[in-house]
Amino acid sequence: MPELPEVETIRRDLQRDIKGKRIKDVEVLNPRVIKEPAPADFKKRIRGVALKGFLRRGKVLAIRLSSGDYLVVHLRMTGQLVYSKHKDKKARVIFVLNNGRYLNFNDQRLFAELRLVSDWKQLKFVRSLGLEPLEKGFTAHRFREMLKVKKTKIKPLLMDQAFIAGIGNLYAQEALFVAGIMPARPANKIN
Repeated sequence: MPELPEVETIRRDLQRDIKGKRIKDVEVLNPRVIKEPAPADFKKRIRGVALKGFLRRGKVLAIRLSSGDYLVVHLRMTGQLVYSKHKDKKARVIFVLNNGRYLNFNDQRLFAELRLVSDWKQLKFVRSLGLEPLEKGFTAHRFREMLKVKKTKIKPLLMDQAFIAGIGNLYAQEALFVAGIMPARPANKIN
């Protein structure tokens, strides 16, 4: 399940490997993963565009396109972006690049999603994201202040994307284990 570190690694790898490449064609093998616009419009708007930049917020990846649009990728539980010399037989969407390679969008359980939008930061789920653990304003003092007012259990709170963006089950569990904090402990009781 990709969390902030995995999505950041994907962002950096794509930035290094495919920045500047063009999407020559797109094959939509399962239209359910495309949330907006309609798959036919998605295909029409994405053909021929160059991949200009790669951004991330929490677990969400946004690819800036030469058309001015953004391809927003939310991998959720089982989504993958695989840059390859070959088409993946299990891919849901295949982006054919102008260098003869492919960017395969895989999602075994069909939870992941693709969107093509003009302003990715205005998507409701992006606007609702809280601070990121690596963000400049995220300090130990600020974190203590955030916890003081929360009576909920610490583990679900850490996984609440509106509270802290990018932490999922794995990293919440690991952080609590290393800190010696029981996952069911109320957040406001942590010193």
